[in-house]
Amino acid sequence: MTAFIMAAQLILGLSILVLVHEFGHFITARIFGIRVNKFYIFFNPKVSLIKCKKIDGKLHWKFFSKNLPDMELVVDEAGKPVLDAKGKKQYKPIDVSTLNDSDWRKHPEHTEYGMGWLPLGGYCQIAGMIDETQSIDNLASEPQPWEFRSKPAWQRLIVVSGGVIINLIVGVLLFALILGAYEKQYLPNQAVVDGIYAYEPARTLGFQSGDKIVNIDGKPVERFQDASSAKIFFGAIVTVEREGKLMDIVIAENAYNLLLC
Repeated sequence: MTAFIMAAQLILGLSILVLVHEFGHFITARIFGIRVNKFYIFFNPKVSLIKCKKIDGKLHWKFFSKNLPDMELVVDEAGKPVLDAKGKKQYKPIDVSTLNDSDWRKHPEHTEYGMGWLPLGGYCQIAGMIDETQSIDNLASEPQPWEFRSKPAWQRLIVVSGGVIINLIVGVLLFALILGAYEKQYLPNQAVVDGIYAYEPARTLGFQSGDKIVNIDGKPVERFQDASSAKIFFGAIVTVEREGKLMDIVIAENAYNLLLC
């Protein structure tokens, strides 16, 4: 059960990381007017668990649906596949004008959002970009204004870097939120029930492992951070509880310098 929980946590963490990363590519592409064909969390070989697309102003949904190809085989007049110079079959983008109105592929101007069934990441398929989701056959036609390849180099650079940039921004924001939420929290001194562990410098000053620091210069210690602060090495009277009895340890003002010698 523990292994399952740890695996689920790993998948969840990676999924969030990938989702944020791919969103960086997505949002920068959309800012520059580049079409994003698909935006998926998890991979979806052959079948998608959930997918939706906005058509005619309405969201359309499909569940557990088979993926349809974006390319079709090039054939000659005899119906035989046309081969390229390397002997490989040639493919071309499907002519969307021949598709039914209900076919989502007829509306490439809108992004298809979905969730796959293989929890190993996700992807953002950008029109006119060669990546792991498309082949060079997709770029056989002339570049279109909405395609990645038709944009200036500086815009392409931002789109390619968008994932890393937003990962960095989100990371900085998360650390800022964590620091803002926890900066005032501390360990109450009463929670240190077993006392301190005295390393050699502390033992030199008279502390022993198991001592519970009660007061510093007559002031009660509420936070353990104060008890372990380096300030006490510059002169203080520390009251500790040792084996049920209170005793004072006088630390000279030059104690810090003596410890360095």
